Amino acid sequence: MTARTLLLPLLAATLVLTACGGGSGGGSTASTAAAVTTPADAKRLKADRAEDAVGAVSVCGSTSRMRALRGELRRIDAGNERLQLSTLGFPDGDGVALRAFEALQRRESEDCDVFVADDAAAIPALVATGALYDLAPGLEELVGPGGTPLRPVVEGERAFGLPIRAAGPTDGVLVVSVHGRNPGGALELVRVLGGARKPAEK
Repeated sequence: MTARTLLLPLLAATLVLTACGGGSGGGSTASTAAAVTTPADAKRLKADRAEDAVGAVSVCGSTSRMRALRGELRRIDAGNERLQLSTLGFPDGDGVALRAFEALQRRESEDCDVFVADDAAAIPALVATGALYDLAPGLEELVGPGGTPLRPVVEGERAFGLPIRAAGPTDGVLVVSVHGRNPGGALELVRVLGGARKPAEK
């Protein structure tokens, strides 16, 4: 696994981020001036895309989150001959990583397959711009360790994020970019880090 750091100019525009059930919106989907889609229009990522996925998968987020995840990603990478994991770190700071990821999406960049959001509050605005895959088809009938049901971040009947459940000093919500190079590999990694399945063995 390799580590990369990308420094992107900060955006001047301010996005409205509304947590599900929080703020004055009462759980409504957040929107931006450039909103182009609704949850029902999102591209769907099916489970069979993960089963035979091979190749590189890039995980991006703030530098501190990438550092916290590094050990877990190395463990997964070492035990899986099909996927090669790398990280892309954005500068730390309030909202900086999110804005950097949004900038990549506007450019339709393939540089980030999985983004680690700070929390669910970031997701509605990303959904509104069409940046994320709907993961519901890829998570159906999957449960976490000990039969614990998964608790994906949902908008309507769609699921756009999965909280990290991997061992280690980190948290965050995993989402999959529609512009990434390897959506199948990204889904497999999300399911492992989210506690839906054990890492594949070599």
